[in-house]
Amino acid sequence: MHHRSLFLALFFAPLLAMACPWQGTYTGTLQGVPVALTLHCEDAVYVGHMEAEGYPYTLHLTPGDANTATGTFADPALGGTRSCSAQWTSGTLTLRIGELEALLAGGEPLELVFRRTATEAVRTPPPAPPAPASGTRDGRLVGTWVYSESYVSGDFSFATEWRPRCGRWGAPWAVVRM
Repeated sequence: MHHRSLFLALFFAPLLAMACPWQGTYTGTLQGVPVALTLHCEDAVYVGHMEAEGYPYTLHLTPGDANTATGTFADPALGGTRSCSAQWTSGTLTLRIGELEALLAGGEPLELVFRRTATEAVRTPPPAPPAPASGTRDGRLVGTWVYSESYVSGDFSFATEWRPRCGRWGAPWAVVRM
């Protein structure tokens, strides 16, 4: 029985390693701006995180075969999603973003070319940030805040202004209504 388990482990190990050959980190450019792309594999789907000068994008690709995949390219900040196709050849990943949309509009998709810089065997989540110690306050909140509102009806109008002051320990010092 032990020999059978060892045989199965040795037989399937190369297949598991080949399940996500695109996994890793890549670099490229987007209109002259350096771009970093990290691909990892989740349930046979590539999930990518791309960053250009601090601006994040996400990528989801389902492999069609060993060298091609299709999926979506998302801009989380704007909430937009585009179709995306990918082709992988010898350490180079080519993305065609908005291919279906360009086909319908008669335009050209955006093509990005990335070179692999490193492979990732297993993706580990980043460590959680440390919990703040009790009694710790954000110093940026200390000071006077201003909240104002106005009301207009015909010839009548008025304005209210609140000025809460927040102390070092989070307790309000005073609230002034003007």
